[in-house]
Amino acid sequence: MAASERVEGARHRGAPPAPPVVVRRPAFVDTLAARWLLVAGVAMITFGYQLTTPILLSIGVNMSDANFMIKAVTVGAFTLLAAGGLAGGKTFRMRGIILLAFMIILGARLLYDVMALDILPIFQSKFYVLSTYFALTIIPVFAILLVLHPKDMKRAHNALYWLLVAANVALVAYIATGGIITSENVFAGRFEVRGDVESTSVLNPIGVGMVGASLASIAIGRLTALRSMNVPGQLFTLAMIILGIANMFTGGSRGPALGLAFVLLVTVYTLIRGLPGGGLIRPRMAMWIYGGVVAAAFAAIIVSQAMSIQVFDRFTMMFEARMAGGREERDYALETAFLDFLGSPFFGSGYLTSIGRQFPHNIVVDALMATGVVGFAVFFVAMFWTGRGLLRMIHGHAGAHGFGIAMVAICVLTLGMTSGAAVQSPDFWAVVAMVIVLGNVRRPPSAPTPSDAATAAPTGSSGSGPYAVRGPRARAS
Repeated sequence: MAASERVEGARHRGAPPAPPVVVRRPAFVDTLAARWLLVAGVAMITFGYQLTTPILLSIGVNMSDANFMIKAVTVGAFTLLAAGGLAGGKTFRMRGIILLAFMIILGARLLYDVMALDILPIFQSKFYVLSTYFALTIIPVFAILLVLHPKDMKRAHNALYWLLVAANVALVAYIATGGIITSENVFAGRFEVRGDVESTSVLNPIGVGMVGASLASIAIGRLTALRSMNVPGQLFTLAMIILGIANMFTGGSRGPALGLAFVLLVTVYTLIRGLPGGGLIRPRMAMWIYGGVVAAAFAAIIVSQAMSIQVFDRFTMMFEARMAGGREERDYALETAFLDFLGSPFFGSGYLTSIGRQFPHNIVVDALMATGVVGFAVFFVAMFWTGRGLLRMIHGHAGAHGFGIAMVAICVLTLGMTSGAAVQSPDFWAVVAMVIVLGNVRRPPSAPTPSDAATAAPTGSSGSGPYAVRGPRARAS
């Protein structure tokens, strides 16, 4: 036997057997299915009502039962994700804990007012008020802050975009096939589907305008920042901008229009900043052409007076009334809310105004009135992280898909300042949580899927982060 063979045989007999290679399965919340469930849930909690309602109205389903089931399924999905996150060892960052702390403070105020003082908005039950906040708001926010990760950026963007496309198409189809309004007066009023109870709505103008403005906003973000989009994709996105603006006009509400105006200003800023030597986003300079064409088309409609556009008329009347010293109902609500705060400045006076039992139509004032300076200090810190995340997304730190999400966030946050109620705005708080998580990132994220991480390195360590797959390192041969 050769010497080398004897040495090799002795080394083989004396060596311990190699341990088996173990590849741990990723936790449930790190699977691809769970990531898509999460971002789909965020899209549904934000804009799902405007998608399902026109469809349910068209097929004649009982709205109350159907909406209850949809909400129950949504809450169940977020509960499952939250439980999976806790079981998988997920933890909150401090900025998420701050947001949750404020929501607990606000929840304590709501619980005391409803259960101890029997304070309720008109036509609303205790179950509706409490379930809307504690089940449909706090649970999703808890799950988003715990489970959402910057690597979900592209998935979150796509979920929001395609749900908004579907919602706007469903809305147009419902209006067109129902014979509700004609082409001559489509923008002349405020589209609304009234409920069975007086002064209630199944589809209200603010929701209609919001879903339209949000589609236009995210489509503008896509057309501006996604450089890989081909010409057919650009034309389709341009069509979605026009569709969104048309639905916004159909709603005739000022809050969504104001949000879209802010989006347009941010887009112009981004285009200017994206010139050579500018920011992280390299915008598509053809946006100047696209924007000019759309602006010229709507300007021609306005100048020619081919049709009346209610949202412009309402802005005009508002400015004229302000110049003449006139006031609106929401002005009195804001004044009453501030006076209520002054009456109990430390811990707040209540979640509804003392006169009229209504919301002040501004979530900032609402938070101040309901929780006082103690709760508002926590709210202010949470809003700081939201604003910081939003600015970083606008400046490109979250990549091109993050820029598109920021455009939607601008619309939703603006609406919260003009029509929102702190305890009845799940969409507002879901977007705040999403921006806090996705916006405060150090660098533009890559987006491997959990399945990519599992297959890229079946042995050893596939890296760090929530999708890492760990096992014993392979022995060197």
